[in-house]
Amino acid sequence: MRVFSRAELNRHHKRAHRNEFGARGASHAGCFCCLEVFEPSAVRHWTDNRPNRTALCPRCHVDSVLFSRLGPIDLELLTELERQYFGYGDVSGASSFLKALQVQIKRAKRPTFKGSKSVARRRVRREVRRRALRTG
Repeated sequence: MRVFSRAELNRHHKRAHRNEFGARGASHAGCFCCLEVFEPSAVRHWTDNRPNRTALCPRCHVDSVLFSRLGPIDLELLTELERQYFGYGDVSGASSFLKALQVQIKRAKRPTFKGSKSVARRRVRREVRRRALRTG
């Protein structure tokens, strides 16, 4: 398993924004929110205006798409970026709402039904996406 430095993760994260030029000539693309790998032609929706458009994932509609033309994409990289920016990594910049949800998830001793942590994790991700779309 590769170990990624914080600077390296930040560099890859910046590649997900204003990346329209990276779609041309790319062999594949990957989303570090839903961990989906797909053809660059599958991207149909973009944010912003030309020429600085940002790709939205065709599956989860989040602006976290990386194209292979700008650098290698593998599942390890996508997983580490997901953990860092959408998962349970560093939450120092998160709102108090997200921090409170994280505490609830960590304290859950007996789930009320199978997969309750997954449900809470999806709720956190939805809230992050909703707030990102509102501010972005």
